[in-house]
Amino acid sequence: MLLPSYRVGAGSHAQALRSEGKNRVDNGRRRSYRSGYFPQSNCPALTLVTMLVARVPGQAFPAGMRRCGGTGDAGAAARWRELARGGPPRRNAVLSVMLTFVTSGCAFGTSHVVLPASLTQPMPAVGDLLSVRVKDSRTDLSGAQVGLKRNTYGSKTGSVELANHEPLADRLGRDLVAISRAKGFRASMPTHTAPESADVILDTDISIFLVDAKMGWSITLESLAVVRVTMVDASRQRTLWSDVVRVDGRKSGVLAVLESDHQELVEDLYSRLLSALRATIPSVVPR
Repeated sequence: MLLPSYRVGAGSHAQALRSEGKNRVDNGRRRSYRSGYFPQSNCPALTLVTMLVARVPGQAFPAGMRRCGGTGDAGAAARWRELARGGPPRRNAVLSVMLTFVTSGCAFGTSHVVLPASLTQPMPAVGDLLSVRVKDSRTDLSGAQVGLKRNTYGSKTGSVELANHEPLADRLGRDLVAISRAKGFRASMPTHTAPESADVILDTDISIFLVDAKMGWSITLESLAVVRVTMVDASRQRTLWSDVVRVDGRKSGVLAVLESDHQELVEDLYSRLLSALRATIPSVVPR
């Protein structure tokens, strides 16, 4: 191997070689960062694909990525496809497979779903005072979480949550108030500023509300909600009526889970849960 010659004084040859190597490394790093070889992304899969194609000479990658499945990642994926077309066949095959999984929906991190606007119903002028209580008793999930993400091996790698980190119990409580008012109850939810004052208490316990994936040759998305609803006499603390509402859903033959799949299943599950609760809750207090 030929080494570059240096016109330096005696004893400085090794130092010059070290300096030359350091300059080359530093210049390479600067070129990599300027070219955008390492774009900002919260998705490990995107980082891996970036590292694989980072050696393509003279190519730049779009920066400014924010989250998996976002517009920045979509733009990067398009750029990567363009770069892959000019690379070696073996690497192109690998990239094609990886890009299919990356751009189809990242299995890492948190996806957010937006439910339709809450139900609204004016307070009736007359009727029994009803206080709505909602308890979230789920074991695998809590708060705003409504689903799980899994990798190819079925391990949990991320979650699906309601937008704005709104707890599921709070959202369901507001909708139950509207449903109860439509049935003739003067319903409300107790707050710190408006303490509970009611003839009847509608105790609601969320046992299950989950969208999950079953892995196989293809992916099956399953949804399930189980909610117990109980009417209690507020003064006597006596159970007047109780029932369990259960709704489920399934989407099979999925090759890659998209954020739109989570949106579709969560929205459908919640909508059918409200319909079942509306049909189940009695219009009059059982005495």
